[in-house]
Amino acid sequence: MQLLAVNFHYFRENKTGRGIFPLTLKEFENQIERISKFYDFVSENDIIENLKNGKKISKNSCLLTFDDGLKEQMSVANLLLKKGIPGMFYVSSEPIKNNTVLDVHKLHFIRSILSEKELYNILCKEHELDTYSFNQTLLKNQYRYDNDLGRKIKYFMNFVLSDKDRKQTINYLFKELVSSEEEFAKDLYMSFSDLKKLSKNSMLGTHAKNHIPLGSLSEQEIEHEIKDSISDLNAIIGENKIRSISYPYGGITAVTDKVANIAEKSGLDFGLTMWRGINDLNDLDNKFLLKRIDTNDAPGGKLNSSEYILKEIIN
Repeated sequence: MQLLAVNFHYFRENKTGRGIFPLTLKEFENQIERISKFYDFVSENDIIENLKNGKKISKNSCLLTFDDGLKEQMSVANLLLKKGIPGMFYVSSEPIKNNTVLDVHKLHFIRSILSEKELYNILCKEHELDTYSFNQTLLKNQYRYDNDLGRKIKYFMNFVLSDKDRKQTINYLFKELVSSEEEFAKDLYMSFSDLKKLSKNSMLGTHAKNHIPLGSLSEQEIEHEIKDSISDLNAIIGENKIRSISYPYGGITAVTDKVANIAEKSGLDFGLTMWRGINDLNDLDNKFLLKRIDTNDAPGGKLNSSEYILKEIIN
């Protein structure tokens, strides 16, 4: 069995061309139709049954995943339910529970308004970004779809700045652009009823509590991020149904063996990284470090790549 996991984020009909890069619903429909020519779509439960009991699912399988718990993803959830296609929505609990906006989404919004040059200059002035020595290989691996300036901004904000400095900078810029964080959060994220609908259809998982790189935290902090998110979501949906995790960011600096071990000890069944590739039976032995690819790389994606069209099917 080979398992391809494909990840999606934003879905909007209008595109600004910077900061936020959504798919339209029609583009998504076209892509899953393309994927279906090479893979059978599987559910979270299909994967768990395969891992636990050796119950083999389709030789060439695909799990559709959606990170962050964005309200706009519910249109996709409804489409999948209508078509009878399984999928998993991985939700960070803090913004939905308390009507706050995650730093990652504040930064996405800021970048959709300010040009990269404007934001770069602000970071150079306030935090001397221009003096930091970047590892270009790491940058390209973490942010494959951004240009050089965008990669530096995102990596510097997410992994270099201290938590205090990052929050101060992001919050200052966000408050300059948004009058009410609470109302912005209500519009951006799923509601309690959305989560209950996803849970009812076995489509809900955790994306940790605050969407921060877990690999940079202490063991105790990682445990709180994962376990608190599970508790938050279970309290909202009224039952214990959170069984898998998609790690925030998901790259090699965000997901370590320590993170995977704590996820396993938290009572989950598997975990998804953003390490690119297809999972085969050997990968499934390490079920808390499953590989996943972005929509752009998948069949029918923006890059129009054939990398994940399996050779035996092409022939």
